[in-house]
Formats: sequence, C-alpha cells, structure tokens
Amino acid sequence: MADPTLILRPGYQRWLIARTDRDGASADQIADWVAGFTQYSFRTISGDQPGSSPEELISTGEHQWRVSSARPVHIAVLPHQDTPTGLSGATLIQGREQLDELPVLARATSKPWYLELELWWRGPQATIAWPCLAVNAMGQRSHDYANADWLLMASWVPKTLPADPGEESWSEATEENITEALEDAKEDVKKALSYGAIVAGVVAVALAGFYVASLARRH
Repeated sequence: MADPTLILRPGYQRWLIARTDRDGASADQIADWVAGFTQYSFRTISGDQPGSSPEELISTGEHQWRVSSARPVHIAVLPHQDTPTGLSGATLIQGREQLDELPVLARATSKPWYLELELWWRGPQATIAWPCLAVNAMGQRSHDYANADWLLMASWVPKTLPADPGEESWSEATEENITEALEDAKEDVKKALSYGAIVAGVVAVALAGFYVASLARRH
C-alpha cells in the first residue's frame, strides 16, 4: 500500500509532532533535531517546487529554519510530555485519525514528546508522504508507520493567523541591512568630504590673505 499523504496548502499552517522517548533524548535535543525531521519529510514532495532540494535546510534564527518552499519553519511550542490540547476554533487540514492505517510511534515509547511547528508554505499546493521518520540501529532512515520515532499527528490552520514574517533568511535580511548601512555611510562620507572641502577652501583663502598682507608689509 502506498504511503499516506499530507496536503501542503499555500500560506500558514501548524503541525503537531509526536516523538518517541525510547532513546532518552532531552527536550533541548529534540528541539535541535526536529529540523532534520522536516528536511526528511520534504524529500517526497510532489511536482516541481521552487527551492525543493532536500539539501536546502537553512537556519534563519533560534529554532527557526527554512526547507524546500516552507519558509520559514519555526517551533511554536517547545517539546513537552503533556497530553496535547484540542484544536479549538482551528480548521483541520488533516489528522492522523483520518488515515486508513493508523501510524504509531515506536513500541518502546512510554511517554511521548510533543511539539508544535508553524510554517509558511510559499509554493503552490502540493503533497508529501505523511511525515514520519524511523531510524534503525544502523542509522538508516525510513517511513516506518508501524514503528516511528517521529510522527505528524495533525496539520491545521488556527482561527487567528500571525503576521507573515517574510520568507527571507536571516543572512538575506542581514545583507539587506548591511547594504542600507553602507549606503548611509556613503552619504555621510560625501557630506563629510563636502564639508571638508568647504573648510579647506576657507583655510586656503585665509592663508592667501595672510600671504598677500605679508608681501604688502615688505614693500
């Protein structure tokens, strides 16, 4: 049977991710590793998407990155082990319970971790294999829906949308700021040079006056 798929809608959406606790990872480690999970998930994207290379994983801030046409992706709720609350007032895109075969976390999981991601999808509507990642003892990664280490539980659009942060990376934003600063600096230099030229002219006139006066005194 083919992998279940997830719809990526243009614009803002939010993901609830479950993660196994079988390896004893800490909340900080899981927060650092979830970017790799999203990178793996977008490898299966359908169609020709702008910036859809699976190698394109760029950090754009603390717990924020961009991958494929998801620009940016950000951890909205840090990893925790409390039972997730309901999606009150939200528009559900897809939930795990809607799939024909229910994906599950690794059997050794005793108390799953949960975290929430928010992402802005900048490409046209697309689909990917339902986000799921299992890593075996040899370090091989796969979509193992019966023994997952990472698993998408639901994707939804909240009732209230945040302001669009823009799709540029931190480096691009910094580069733009540096360019503006350089332009301002150039103007300052021009002004300084103009002022310096005026001062130099005044000094030259004054020196010439002194020189002419000294010559007059000699004759």
